[in-house]
This record gives sequence, structure tokens and C-alpha cells, in this order.
Amino acid sequence: MANYGLKLLRLKARRIGAPGIDVPLQSQTTVRVYSQIAEMLAENFGLESYEQRTNFSSTKYALGAMQAVDNTYTEKSVSEGDRIKAHLAKHFGSLFPVEFRYQGSVPLNIHIEGVSDIDLLILRNDFKTYDSTGPGQYVPAPEINPCQRLNELRRECEETLTSRYHATDVDCSGNKSIALSGGSLARKIDVVPAHWYDSDTHQVSFLERDRGIAIYNKGAQRTEMNYPFLHIAKIEEKNQLTNEGAKYAIRLLKNLKADSPNKSSILLSSYDIAGLVWNAPVNILSVTICYYRIRACDSNKFD
Repeated sequence: MANYGLKLLRLKARRIGAPGIDVPLQSQTTVRVYSQIAEMLAENFGLESYEQRTNFSSTKYALGAMQAVDNTYTEKSVSEGDRIKAHLAKHFGSLFPVEFRYQGSVPLNIHIEGVSDIDLLILRNDFKTYDSTGPGQYVPAPEINPCQRLNELRRECEETLTSRYHATDVDCSGNKSIALSGGSLARKIDVVPAHWYDSDTHQVSFLERDRGIAIYNKGAQRTEMNYPFLHIAKIEEKNQLTNEGAKYAIRLLKNLKADSPNKSSILLSSYDIAGLVWNAPVNILSVTICYYRIRACDSNKFD
């Protein structure tokens, strides 16, 4: 039988960004000990709404696992990303034009950790590639080598971030991103060099959701296509159709994976989980909205 006392501790610690309090699921921690930890967390961080709605541990866990992380933590992730963005924008101001976007769980608000990482796309904007079967009018530039230009972008990012953030761990070993953590940063930031790709759909709609990006793979010396904004738009649409039910389900599944004793055997990424929920029937995910109306008393009725 699942030990929801331990699961609730792990959930709480994850949501408030206190990994040092993380309790292994196989722990022999006694009821008295984890009750003391729970009281300490409540005293120092307060109670969230899901913790006050029921006394049943399993129900409390389900409610907390579906609830969004407090906006204060999310805003901190974005503000730390903005710090890196501001430095890079200043550095590239005199070199070549770049644009920035966020991708992943944080902009979708389906992250489950108070100290969630955030993905910062840096897009070189002095060229683009496009689907030649689309109706758009483009000026071909065969002399441009996209990989060579993204290699230049990647190299400049590595050099300026390494020289600027001395106390921060700037890990340049990743093929697709530069990872910054520690030091003055309160969040881990992944900087992802890429360029725009105008799909045939985008050439008709002109919507950013239909615009692809080509991410640079440093190790393979090639670019890899992705559509992060279409992913975001599709999940948002599903969420509206289900009265927030889609995001509740995604967070629940991500938390269940995080608290599973066989976590390493669950070969589903956050992206995979979101995709599975998107494919689920609307009627299964939909949340019923209840409206309550208090009828005003007739003051003459009781005279």
C-alpha cells in the first residue's frame, strides 16, 4: 500500500523548492518523524489550499499533485531567465541580431517543482530557413551555411556566459544547450541556440505557433527541427476545452512519476506525458464547473 505520508512530504518539498528535505520512498522514517517534518514545513512555508481541503492523505496528495506551483516560484524562474537574456541581448547587440523565447513546462505552467529549470531559446535572426513548397516569397541565399552561423552563435554564447558568470557553473558540454546553475542564480537556466524555420503552414497563417525552430546540435554539427510553440498552443487549447482538466492531468502524471519507486523505468519525458494527455478524450479530462448562487432573503418575510 502506498505510503501517502511520505508522498505528501516529497510533494510539499518539491513544490516549495526544498530538495534537501526530499524523503526517499523506501525510507524507514517513522510516522512521528515525518509528522514533525510536515509540521516544520507548514510552520515555515504555510499551508497551501490543497492541504486544507481534506484530511484524507490520498485525496490530499491527488489535489496537490494536480495544483499548479505557487506563482511566486514560477515568476522567480522567469526572472532568472530574464537576467541571462538581458546579458546576452547586450552582448549580441553589436554582433548580429538575436531574439529570445521561452519553451517547455514553465511557460505552459505544467511544471511541478518550485525551483523548475527554464529553457531560454536564443534565435539568430539575420537569416532563416523555410519550406520551399510553401507559398511564401523568399530570397534564396545559398552562400549562407546555417550550421556554421549557429556554431558562431553557440561559441559566442559560451564565451560571454563563461566570462560573465564566474561563480556560476556554466556547463558547455551539452550538445543542444548551455546549462547555467549555482552561484548567484536561483534557478538552472538552459540556453538553447537556434534559428527560425518558416513552415508551409506558417507561410499561410503567419502565426508564431506554426513557426518552427532549428536547434543546433554541437556534437553532430547539424540542426534539428522542433515546434515548441505549436506544442504550447495545442496544450493550451486542450486545457480550455477541458476547463483546466488537461493541465491537472499532466501535473498529476508528472508527480506520480516523480514519486514512483520505479521512476527510472518510466521512460516518459515531460513532453511525452503532455502529448499523451493531449490525445486523451475531452470528456475524460473535463472538469465540471459548479456555480453557486446565494439567494437574498426577503427582509419582510420574517416581520
